[in-house]
Amino acid sequence: MDQEPPPEKKQSLTIISRIALVWGISSLAFSVLAMLALYVNWNIYPDDTIGPHPFFGSMGKWLFVGGFYGGISGVLLAIAALTVNQLKKSHSVNTGAGFLCLFLSYVTVAIPSFMVTCYIAAPAKVYAHQLKELGSFFQKYSDEHNSQLPSSSNWCDTLFEKSEFYSNFLRNPPVETNEPLSNYAFNANLSGLKLAKLPKNTVLLFETPLAKNPAGGPELMSTNNHPEKGCFVLFTDMHIAFVRAEDFNNLRWKP
Repeated sequence: MDQEPPPEKKQSLTIISRIALVWGISSLAFSVLAMLALYVNWNIYPDDTIGPHPFFGSMGKWLFVGGFYGGISGVLLAIAALTVNQLKKSHSVNTGAGFLCLFLSYVTVAIPSFMVTCYIAAPAKVYAHQLKELGSFFQKYSDEHNSQLPSSSNWCDTLFEKSEFYSNFLRNPPVETNEPLSNYAFNANLSGLKLAKLPKNTVLLFETPLAKNPAGGPELMSTNNHPEKGCFVLFTDMHIAFVRAEDFNNLRWKP
């Protein structure tokens, strides 16, 4: 009498395969959540800018870091799982779990890398770069004019007189033009004053609607470019910050 074949053993994942699979799924989730946090506003602050970032606070940053490094460690874990499974000649389901973790971890690393690529053309980087360049021109003008700042009535015209000055520093989005129009306004209270003697936390330049030689105070500050209703500000010590609308009147406008 023929014996019945023994029942097939249920294939199960090894411990390392389970860990690899859970790790791959978790790290992918971190990256997806970070991407969603960035989707609302692709701005990522450059290193020379401080202040609360619109829609991308500390949680988004931790998700970004967690996803990226989780993906790298997930790749290494997946390779280890595949190696162990191969040495132990484990079931094909373990090999599949290892390859799945490898794929998930690769995607996890790719997502933050894609977001960093978007950073190159991010609006926040453009604003900060323009203000940084404008600040350097103000500093240079001050050095050449006994530490004095230009007059608020024609400060754009003054910058245009510099042969090395590019008009697209004044416009956002950047546009080359021969007209002294600017999306940044000069704090009128600082007109003709000595830059070296001004308090470090005094407003120098800030975002405003496009105008010719714009100068004034908080009444000119524009929040149109940022969904969190704030704007970028350059201070007299040349640091740049994103300031929320509710804090505009708390800024130092007079020396």
